[in-house]
Amino acid sequence: MKNFLFRTKLLPNILTIIRLFLIPIFIWAFLYENGLHRDMAGYIFIISALTDFLDGYLARRFKSETDMGKVLDPLADKLLVISSLVLLVNTRDISIWILIVLFLREAILIGGSALIIKRKDKIITPSIWGKIATATILIGLSALLLKIDIGKYFLYFGVIVSLISGIDYILKGLKVLSSSNGC
Repeated sequence: MKNFLFRTKLLPNILTIIRLFLIPIFIWAFLYENGLHRDMAGYIFIISALTDFLDGYLARRFKSETDMGKVLDPLADKLLVISSLVLLVNTRDISIWILIVLFLREAILIGGSALIIKRKDKIITPSIWGKIATATILIGLSALLLKIDIGKYFLYFGVIVSLISGIDYILKGLKVLSSSNGC
């Protein structure tokens, strides 16, 4: 039983690390010129996205959320999303404004997170808005990578929800920074 508990506590972080390793493979598959490169990249992306949902579920289910996971999981998400956006802008499947908006949002939140960690030694957990935004964006990108047009609408909706979650995160961050005890 102890061995099982040890493994379940590690599994979410292992899945996150696997997702980090899949990102360069995804990029290579997308850029590799053969008849199936886009489909291969799309399926690798979907596997990566599914590991995101699975590691979050397992971490909550087995109460194995770790500080490492709280940092690596969003990093892996951001790298996966930004790299796919860059590739899709390059192929003109999406407009560059989507990449710019989401990149700036992420840059602001990463900078804010670093400031909060440094000053208050706190990590702000994602809100339901962030989870909805991530899920919607991942669905939209998966569809677009497989050349399914409805993906654009999921992506547009995800951008809107992402901005809402960004505002929510900023407000929470300002509250933490202005508090005397960091809570």
